[in-house]
Amino acid sequence: MSYISIKKVILMSSIGFLQSLSFGETFDPMGGMSIVLKGESDNYISNPFTRSPEYEDSVKSINGNLLTANSAPGWFSDQFVYGDTDSADPSNTYYLVILTGALEGRFFTVTANDHETLTLDLKGESLSSVQTELVDGVGMGDLFQLIPYWTPATLFQSLTAVPSAQGGLDYTQILIRSNDTIQVFKAPYSYSYFEGWGWYDSGIALADDIPIAPGHGLQIRTYGTTDVTLRMYGAVSVYAQNRKLFSDSDPQGNEFFYGVHSPVDVTLGASGIGVQDQIEIQVRDNLVSGYFKSPEVYVYFDGFGWYDGNFGVADSLLLKAGESFTIRKPSTGADHSVDWFYLPSYLLGGSGSGGGAMEIPLNSASVVTYDMASDTHSYDWLSKRDFPYFFEYSSDMVQWSFLNVIEPGDGHLKQWSFQVDSTGMIPTDKFFLRLSRSSMPMDDMVNGDADGDKIGN
Repeated sequence: MSYISIKKVILMSSIGFLQSLSFGETFDPMGGMSIVLKGESDNYISNPFTRSPEYEDSVKSINGNLLTANSAPGWFSDQFVYGDTDSADPSNTYYLVILTGALEGRFFTVTANDHETLTLDLKGESLSSVQTELVDGVGMGDLFQLIPYWTPATLFQSLTAVPSAQGGLDYTQILIRSNDTIQVFKAPYSYSYFEGWGWYDSGIALADDIPIAPGHGLQIRTYGTTDVTLRMYGAVSVYAQNRKLFSDSDPQGNEFFYGVHSPVDVTLGASGIGVQDQIEIQVRDNLVSGYFKSPEVYVYFDGFGWYDGNFGVADSLLLKAGESFTIRKPSTGADHSVDWFYLPSYLLGGSGSGGGAMEIPLNSASVVTYDMASDTHSYDWLSKRDFPYFFEYSSDMVQWSFLNVIEPGDGHLKQWSFQVDSTGMIPTDKFFLRLSRSSMPMDDMVNGDADGDKIGN
């Protein structure tokens, strides 16, 4: 039977048949969504996706700021360092994110690497609580991923082709405030876009490749008169958001600029930001046009919850995916820090055709891209020869359903293209896709009896 014929069979098969299959490999969930940037306005956003991970492994050993991968990867020297010719893309700066254990969600910039060991910028933190294969036993090492940072060029590539007559991107600014310093009312670093040239800093130095930290809050200042749409897509994080909020003796405390690093909305009460009495969050309305917007301020009172400026309970305030906010941590009169730890709801459990809580993925070699000219998304992955692949779709990362798509692996890079259409296969502007490979080879699927009903597939 040809692949075309088996594809037709699968398309006509029931969900029960698909659920009866055993899947040998599950890829990272990928997704996409759009955010409207108001014209002639300050827009406060944060990318809820990461770029596609390029390596995943467990930790073999730790020595200070040196982390050794367990699987003897055989990297080229400094291939994860910006500008190195051995890098898959020399414009990338990479970070390592811990997926499990006490430091789950913490990330560190890679400053050097040899064939198996990474040198990390710890910014004063310690890796001593990370479990390793050498110390804690085989199979007990914490997992990590290597991911390239977003940059102005990669984050805004879906806007560069918008005609200037419709608003365009020309002269748009990204204002980024540091989360590494202690100060309130922080002055931003400013990066401006010049159509046909790229992004430049305030000193007129090219800034296309400036790293944007995961979950960092950005202020996007537009000068075009018309609203434009920013399409964001990438990998969905399958680990907690874990950030250290710190202050010193300065009575004003400290400010941080973040978004919830998850593509799913969360209430303020469930966000985990209430980690200290009288900590504040400042939220600005992206639906309103204008510059220098005044924020709505919400304060957390330990033991009581979140309250707005009129002392109304605000635990149910929705923090929307893709939007950013300011956190103001109060001073305790001395050096002090607290950990903001947020585990997205989709990691707590779910249902649907996939069912159950999300697990750490077994394969990370997948990429979602978008072509503006054809208004088409593409899902690319490295396939295994002779094994079929299935897609699941979700609009909320909880309820999953199989799509009428089967793609046979051929041992090469595969691509599946689709459009977001209210009447089509992907009906929602915010979408998530999960790719799985059957443990049953294509030939066995054709000739076997996967569901045990005594009728061949």
